[in-house]
Amino acid sequence: MADTLAVSADQRARLLMSTERLNKSSDRIKESIRSTLESEEVGVSVLQGLDQQGQPLLHAHLTVCFCVNLLVLMTASCTFFHGLIFHFQCHL
Repeated sequence: MADTLAVSADQRARLLMSTERLNKSSDRIKESIRSTLESEEVGVSVLQGLDQQGQPLLHAHLTVCFCVNLLVLMTASCTFFHGLIFHFQCHL
């Protein structure tokens, strides 16, 4: 009977230790989940901020491209008309 009580007490002690380890592991998992959700919120916020910053940058890029193309066309036109004027002056 004494052996049975000793085994039972030993089993209870091991069960208690296992339960404590399980509880600690559960707490770590809950903390990891909380941290992951918090990181996800920060990531979403950063991406939204980058998107908001990207819209004006895209608009500025398109504006600059338009201006460069316009300057190229104006330069080509000026070169063309300068050639015509020079041609007509030479033949006068």
